Amino acid sequence: MMNFVPESLSRVPDNLNYLPSGTFKVFIRRCPSVVFFTQKVNLPGVKLPPVEYKTPFPYIAETGDQLEFNQFQVTFIVDENLNNWLEIHSWMRNLGHADDFIEYAALEAKPDWTGESLKSEIILTILDSARDPFMHVTFHDCIPIDLTDISFDSTLADAKYLTATATFNYTNFDYERVVEKTA
Repeated sequence: MMNFVPESLSRVPDNLNYLPSGTFKVFIRRCPSVVFFTQKVNLPGVKLPPVEYKTPFPYIAETGDQLEFNQFQVTFIVDENLNNWLEIHSWMRNLGHADDFIEYAALEAKPDWTGESLKSEIILTILDSARDPFMHVTFHDCIPIDLTDISFDSTLADAKYLTATATFNYTNFDYERVVEKTA
């Protein structure tokens, strides 16, 4: 009897290291004060819902053609002067023209590369187990859609630092592997 092992089961990966959860850097052009205090981010998943064709029998599902990206979230420690929280808050107020259209028009008039326009680019750099960058993920046309409350609580016995989470929508993201180092 022949012992058959598929080739895919007999291969050992080149890198056996696991990806650590706390090894990343994030850069938000529109909100530079958030960067230093960032505690947590997510690399959003993606969905490709199927297209269903109705038949008199069970529906037939075919490959979809419209990608749906999950939202990008950044959790950060709120700095003592609330500068980082207010950067996102002010951006959202201006987008939603809370007081008048002048704030929105001022944002719309700024070019994207200044980091002061309606949308911003966000770059997530993922680090390997040696804390060296190995991948850059660039999120395009980001806009904040949610900023969590800051909850002050005098009943806590230990001094806990306050955090907030900003949620962003974006049009797409690209990833690029960093060129490997040569020894």
